[in-house]
Amino acid sequence: MHAIVAPGHPLSRMAHTSLQQLSEWPVALLQGVYGIRQLVEYAEHAEKIRLSPALTSNLISVLMGFVTSGQGVTLLPQCAVTTELQQGRVVAVPINNPALLSADVQLITRAGRQLSPAANRFLQYCMQGMQAFQEAA
Repeated sequence: MHAIVAPGHPLSRMAHTSLQQLSEWPVALLQGVYGIRQLVEYAEHAEKIRLSPALTSNLISVLMGFVTSGQGVTLLPQCAVTTELQQGRVVAVPINNPALLSADVQLITRAGRQLSPAANRFLQYCMQGMQAFQEAA
């Protein structure tokens, strides 16, 4: 998990950051039903820090608009913003927190269940196309 910031943001020049430092900036987060948000809340609890989001959304594109317009930071895995990172629209800064540093992405299917052709094709697309799954293999 990384702090995602605009290239001109003061955090963009840092090798890493902390939840304490992030609490000094306006933060946009996914809504609480998402695993990413639950992981952030776990990290907050572990460090006894509470981020007060200026914006919550169920769309990563909204969070990215918040960041790229210079309004603040968001917390996302790098695999969620690969295109924006490659285009130089954002910078990913690692967050010094054991829970956030050790987080990984998993793709789960039910054992013994035959996937539909469309679901199987999507699974193959993810396995071949997403950098997060290539690193884990």
